[in-house]
Amino acid sequence: MIYLAPNNGTFDISQAATLLIQMGNAFVPSGGIPTGPNANVFTIDLNNSVGGAGATADCAYDQTLAAPLGPNQSPSALGVRTYAIPLSAFTCTIGSVATLQQNGITTVAVKVLGNKNPALLASEGDTITVGQIGFTGAVSAGDLTALGL
Repeated sequence: MIYLAPNNGTFDISQAATLLIQMGNAFVPSGGIPTGPNANVFTIDLNNSVGGAGATADCAYDQTLAAPLGPNQSPSALGVRTYAIPLSAFTCTIGSVATLQQNGITTVAVKVLGNKNPALLASEGDTITVGQIGFTGAVSAGDLTALGL
């Protein structure tokens, strides 16, 4: 899933220290019980491409889900949990988190990569759910907050 900044611009994260993101698995077979492993590692990629000239910064973080959730299962109807991820935890292949904070971001992508989820089968119908995405200067809870959203 790829989310772009409004109006093909950049999103200012200069005052942010933490990414807040809702994620989970949306797939539950018709019997209601998962029959195989679901993706449980989601890679979050923050990117900045200025004027289409290529990325000035590209940083990623692998979030392991706290539980293989599905719709209408605890803790939420969407089957998601809210994760608070410090921006300092992101690893950059181009630029740095400081570059993202200075220049803003153009893209947030949430990926399920096969090499991070080796138990997945090629024919399996994994569906991920991504809810709200936001940035904040501080959080009062721990790194993982299970909210009933």
